[in-house]
Amino acid sequence: MVPELARQAVIIKSKNQTSVILGNYECAYALGILSKAAGLSEDDSYLDMAGWHRDVMDALEEFSPQNENQKQVLRMLSLLEPMGEPDDQVKELYHMGYCEQRPWEI
Repeated sequence: MVPELARQAVIIKSKNQTSVILGNYECAYALGILSKAAGLSEDDSYLDMAGWHRDVMDALEEFSPQNENQKQVLRMLSLLEPMGEPDDQVKELYHMGYCEQRPWEI
């Protein structure tokens, strides 16, 4: 249930210019979507959210978003400062985002 709610939250927020990502679950799903879109390898071996977020954002510096949804998710991620350690649901959400076939549909 929680993974699906976080997934839906990111999708809905990607369609609204004033939205922000709240928390590690939404962050992980968003990182997964953009990692896949940018052609990055799937990697959920991180031990802290801040390092994971920083490394993916650094890798996305050369990424050119293909649509408005990707631009919005990238903007939201750039404003986020995640904290703590990723738990199993965080890793599950990252994998869900990475494997998502149509990430902009609920």
